[in-house]
Amino acid sequence: RILTETKPNIIPVDEYLPQKIEKLNVVAYKENIIVPRDRKDGGSNINPTNRYDYFLDFNIHAVTVATDKTKALKLFESAKAKNSTIINLGKNIKWEGGVMERGKGGGHKINLIREHLNTLPENDVVLFCDGYDVFINDNIEEFGYRYKEIGRKVIFGAEKICWPDESNATLQEQLTTKQHPDLDTPYKYLNSGTFIGRVSELKRIFSSPISNDDDDQLY
Repeated sequence: RILTETKPNIIPVDEYLPQKIEKLNVVAYKENIIVPRDRKDGGSNINPTNRYDYFLDFNIHAVTVATDKTKALKLFESAKAKNSTIINLGKNIKWEGGVMERGKGGGHKINLIREHLNTLPENDVVLFCDGYDVFINDNIEEFGYRYKEIGRKVIFGAEKICWPDESNATLQEQLTTKQHPDLDTPYKYLNSGTFIGRVSELKRIFSSPISNDDDDQLY
């Protein structure tokens, strides 16, 4: 029982210290007080060889916005089949984000997500996906391992078309090339339908206001 309760709260010191560095009075020594040994010499290597070597130091909250639950049955059924739960932020909510099948809209989704983020621990991770055209083919924990493996604070989906404002295409291509100079892909443009990230970073991204009927992807 002790191990069961303790294991989820164990954080490696080299991950804990960067999070707390601003609150610590750091002392540095001019000369080494120990002689470091090479990892190979010590017979140990902490570098992960696959995604399952990572320690998940967070809880994952999988959420969607489906004000019409009947349109999201595939998502909820696929999650249940993988012993996973999707939190529906649109349950019993009247949709005020426009008719997205006809054009721009969806700001209501951002506002519901922002409200939910304020209820979660800063270090936890949120996985968001649209509800009506999505299903999952693995459990939520697998998303957590892949998130850790990629090593970014937030990961968004991408698509081939810069929508709804093509004038942003060049800027998005430049940003993609700057971060991934060797990447060769037609998927260069941000998509708001799927993303995963730390609560603290998502709160920063979603800090500016948006009207319910404005476009969430342009935002």
